[in-house]
Formats: sequence, C-alpha cells, structure tokens
Amino acid sequence: MMRHEEKDILVSTGCDMFIKGWDMAKEPEDGFVDSEWSIKGHNEYIFGLTKINDELYATSSHDKTVKVWKMGKNAERYVLSGHSGPVWSVIRLQDQMKLASASAEGRIFIWDYEAEEATLRIKAHSNQINCIIPYKKTQIMSCGDDGLVKISDWETGETLKEVVLNAHSELW
Repeated sequence: MMRHEEKDILVSTGCDMFIKGWDMAKEPEDGFVDSEWSIKGHNEYIFGLTKINDELYATSSHDKTVKVWKMGKNAERYVLSGHSGPVWSVIRLQDQMKLASASAEGRIFIWDYEAEEATLRIKAHSNQINCIIPYKKTQIMSCGDDGLVKISDWETGETLKEVVLNAHSELW
C-alpha cells in the first residue's frame, strides 16, 4: 500500500493482479469504500509498490517485471524486464530517476526506468531476496532466505556489510 498525500488516495495491489486507487476522503457506506479506479497491472501476483513522485509509481510482480505507471490512469509508462525470477520488492532510490528491484534469483537490479534498462545488477544473496530498503545516500539494505542482511552500494555494486541476525531463519 501507499498513500498519495495531496489527493488523499490510497493505492493498493494484491494477488488479484490489480492496482486500485481508493479515495480516503469519501465517507464509507456501510463501512465500505469502493475503489475509484482499477488497473489490471500484471499477469501474475503483484508484490511491490512504491511511489516515484506525485505522478508516477512502480509495481513489481511474480511475472518477473517491474512496471511504472501514471497515477490514476490506465497508463503503463515503462516495463522493466530482465529478472529471471519473481520480483518481490521495488523501491525508489534517492535519485528520483532510479529504481531498485529485488528478486527470487538473489539479485538487485538498479534501473534507469525512463531508459527502460538496468544500469547495474548486484548479486547480493545466494537465493531469494525478500525485501530491500533505502539505507544511506547510495546504499541499499537487503534481506533474504539465506538469513543475511546485506548493505550494498547501488552505484558500484559493492557489498559493504553482511550481518547474520540471530533470530530468524528466513528474513522478510
């Protein structure tokens, strides 16, 4: 889920493969709010959702793609392909022209989404990466089924730190 602050719109995704926009300013009828718009987003489950700016957002899917959309429109702007497994997570990097995605093959892709190309592929984990988050200026933190948390530089691809958390066998 994500929220568009200016318009008080909640955007959600799910296993039904749809992206939906909800007007949170509307009063619910019988406790329910109907979606304002609905887009068939991917061919398989949608796992990731991130806001790029006030007009664009990105989704990631089991169909091995990341897609960039115009807010509230059935307007797929860019399709980012190249992962060989389901894409579990997508985030916007501090440079608003770049996205990062993480997948079941253990790699993080850094995308120039307007050029529709991966500018860097980082082999961060031995198997599935479940989540990535922005860390510091040019760094990404990732966790995966290998039980590791890693910090990688998204400009160079270098692994800067690797930590085993002594509490989980798989990290989400």
